[in-house]
Amino acid sequence: MTDNSTALAALRQNLADTGMDSSTIEKCVVLIDKRDSAALGRLIGEYRQQLLDTVHTYNRRIDCLDYFTYTLDKNGGIQI
Repeated sequence: MTDNSTALAALRQNLADTGMDSSTIEKCVVLIDKRDSAALGRLIGEYRQQLLDTVHTYNRRIDCLDYFTYTLDKNGGIQI
């Protein structure tokens, strides 16, 4: 394996480790081949925002569970 193909394999693996799908990874590879840093930055930024939105969604759900647990503890159990 050449240095370039090793670097490309490492890049693909790094993007896959972020949870990026294969289609988006291929788009990144094409943009890298074209040396289009601006478009690559936008694509990665959009993906990062999607991840952040997901984190915020799950964080809100965890907050709701925490509040529910707090309420149960405060009220001495289930009160229906």
